[in-house]
Amino acid sequence: MSLLLHYRLLEEQKPELFLDVSPELSRRICNTRNKYQSFSQFVSLLKTKEMTQTRIQRALLHLLLQIRETPENIPFARVLGFRRESTPLLKEIKKRKMQNNIKARGLKQTIKKIILKININLYLKMR
Repeated sequence: MSLLLHYRLLEEQKPELFLDVSPELSRRICNTRNKYQSFSQFVSLLKTKEMTQTRIQRALLHLLLQIRETPENIPFARVLGFRRESTPLLKEIKKRKMQNNIKARGLKQTIKKIILKININLYLKMR
C-alpha cells in the first residue's frame, strides 16, 4: 500500500482537494512524502497533538482512493447504541424498511413519522 500511496502523492500536486485533508495536513504531506518506508511510519511522521492518527489514516485513504467529496446517497444507517425505550422505534424502522425499502433521502422523514406514530400509540395506551 505504501508504494501505491507514494505514487499517488507524487502524482497529486494539491492534496488539500481531497476529503478530510486540511491545508495544514496537506503541507505536512508534501514536506514528508519522501521520508517514509511504510504507511504506518508515514502516519507517525504526520501525527501532531492536534491531529489524531485515525484522522490522518482516513485522509490518506481518501487521497489514495481519490475521494474528493462526501457521497450524497448513503444507502444505510448504522445504529451505534440506543436506549431500551427506543426499542419500539427500531422495530418499526426495521419493519418499514423491509416493507418499503426506505431510501436514504427519505429516512429522516420516515423516522419522524414513525416517532409520531409511536408517540400517539403510547399516548392512547396511557389514557
